[in-house]
Amino acid sequence: MTDPSFELFLPDPVIVPTLVSGLGLSKPSRKKHPFRILWTPEMLDYLKVNFPIQYTPDLVAYLQISRRTIERKARELGLEKEPGFLEKRRETISKMAVAAHPGNPHKGERGWTVPNSETTRFKPGHIPAIVNNPEIRKKCTALRNETIRIERMRIKYGLPQNTKLKLDPYAQPKIKQL
Repeated sequence: MTDPSFELFLPDPVIVPTLVSGLGLSKPSRKKHPFRILWTPEMLDYLKVNFPIQYTPDLVAYLQISRRTIERKARELGLEKEPGFLEKRRETISKMAVAAHPGNPHKGERGWTVPNSETTRFKPGHIPAIVNNPEIRKKCTALRNETIRIERMRIKYGLPQNTKLKLDPYAQPKIKQL
């Protein structure tokens, strides 16, 4: 509980924004980082000399400022990377990108499933949709037949297969009897 004499000095929350806007004062900033970077002449000189020729992460490590702040300041100063910067360093940049984004450790594993999913995957008595729905069955059959036809064409013209289907290159398509 507040002291009654103190309540006289507490501002009304509805009146304060009106007073602030009426006086032309701005509200306090709610920025994530309310402080400003103070760029020293040495920092600016270093940025002007090294931004065109160095990787930005190296500048970040040296100046101890975020990548976004360095890029913003470089844009303000009209700095750009030297012509051909990407082409000259493409191999190194590719290696850095691969190192920054490691692959999925489960990719390519055969038989890997989510633990305990086998017990809850299907309800008892579940019948797959392909059994009950003739439209889905027709789509699946048509898609498979098209894939087989394309693969046979690839075999016929000596191209490598795109699937792991084991097809006889000399087999003739079956003709339906009416």
